[in-house]
Amino acid sequence: MIYYLTYLKDTIGNNYIGINVSPGVIDPFLNDLKDIIGEEDFDEHTQNQKNRDHGSYHITVINVMEYNSISKKMGMDKFINSLEPIFKYEIDDIKMRGVGTAERNGNRAYFVVCDSEKLEQIRSMYDLTKIDFHATLGFKFKDVFGVPKNVVINKKSKFIKLLKIEYYKNDNWNFLKKIENFDLDYQSEIIPISISDDKMKIKCDGYYMDISLMEDEKFRIVTKYPVDKDEEMPRLPETEISKILNKN
Repeated sequence: MIYYLTYLKDTIGNNYIGINVSPGVIDPFLNDLKDIIGEEDFDEHTQNQKNRDHGSYHITVINVMEYNSISKKMGMDKFINSLEPIFKYEIDDIKMRGVGTAERNGNRAYFVVCDSEKLEQIRSMYDLTKIDFHATLGFKFKDVFGVPKNVVINKKSKFIKLLKIEYYKNDNWNFLKKIENFDLDYQSEIIPISISDDKMKIKCDGYYMDISLMEDEKFRIVTKYPVDKDEEMPRLPETEISKILNKN
């Protein structure tokens, strides 16, 4: 996708330079954010951003302080003239890496982490230091400035998220016995063996079973085979289960 730099204004009308990003490009990252922080926090954070930015999204390239500093150093007319060819320059190398977060003084912000060598080159033309390019998705209380914004959150898989909800709601693994194709002794203990981002292995009633999440967001047993007593797998410890279900 090709972007162009343009003038932007902050909440009190000061000029700065950046790129407008269409909501269609941002929507997938908003969906990721909702999965990360939950619907209630999502609504609060994103509404704060919408109120500030009037429903639009952008990537800041030269902020207000830098804009004013360059204007003073070069002279306003010379600076504005230097921007004319830059505004026509095609920015076609922006990589949107995923959702990141930053916190400062009790305020927390979420954003899309972005990379672009062309934007870095433009900043270097004005002897500006490197910054973390990003598009703000939402924030609590106030936006966050002066902290790194270059790390993408390791988004928890939907499988882990739903597994966690059911496990803590029931305080055991017996909810897995309600899976549509579970056909073993209902009184047998379910023993957890391993959990990955898209699969859980359990032992029950002399069998190993692999459980995955289907497109309808229902758990289903995808493989089932008898336990080989010579190759029995150890039970997954509770401490490890907790670590997996609660990882970031």
